[in-house]
Amino acid sequence: MSIHDPTLYAHSEEIKLGNLLFKIVDVGGHKTMRKIWKNFYMNTNAIIFIVDAAQAERLNECRDELKNIFNETTAKSVPILILGNKIDIRSAVSEEDLIESLGIREQLLKDNKRKVALFMCSIAKKMGYKEGLLWLDSLLA
Repeated sequence: MSIHDPTLYAHSEEIKLGNLLFKIVDVGGHKTMRKIWKNFYMNTNAIIFIVDAAQAERLNECRDELKNIFNETTAKSVPILILGNKIDIRSAVSEEDLIESLGIREQLLKDNKRKVALFMCSIAKKMGYKEGLLWLDSLLA
């Protein structure tokens, strides 16, 4: 398993999944980078929020940041894909525990105006996140 260093500055890359092409801007999650997140909301088609499901001690911090995103007026109409990453690690919380810890049960309701979905995944093991990207594509097509 490879461990990636924290993102120190925003960078973009393209991800191809079958016939789909996603341009993704990784703005990082550490405190310094969070201050500039709102600069990237304009002209954004979707937000992908990746949560380390194996770090239960940081889930309150994730909940607070998600709440900020939900309240951000410039991003009110864009769908949010939440990826509960690292499910391949034994200490990872369950999907139900992640929903509860993040306080997103109401946002996941299908009748909600904003489209929000949670997919549990392991990016390192290449499982689960593709389904999330396909969900996003179905909304944006």
